[in-house]
Amino acid sequence: MATMTNGEDPNVQESVEQALAGVRDQPTEVKAAVAAGAAAGAAAGAAIPPPAPETASQLWLALVITLCVILAVDLAGIIFALATKKNTDVLFGIFTTVLSGLLGLFIRPPAPGAQ
Repeated sequence: MATMTNGEDPNVQESVEQALAGVRDQPTEVKAAVAAGAAAGAAAGAAIPPPAPETASQLWLALVITLCVILAVDLAGIIFALATKKNTDVLFGIFTTVLSGLLGLFIRPPAPGAQ
């Protein structure tokens, strides 16, 4: 393994070296893009640690509450717009998008291979 003098993770350096080996005959711009992508990909796993279970629960609750508030406010806006004979196209778009997102949080994805 190579010795690091600039403080980089050795796995990042190895990833960059391997990526650059495949583009030796390419222009400098391509090499720079490949090196940046390899470094970002190798360091991505350690960039942000996963949240603690309590924090994940709080984030989940905040997301659900926020979507419910948006849904309620938009529904009130739709009712008001209908009562005052205004155009409700945008409000219905927001309502259906937020409702779909909220339902998508709770619906289990289909099992792989299920028909």
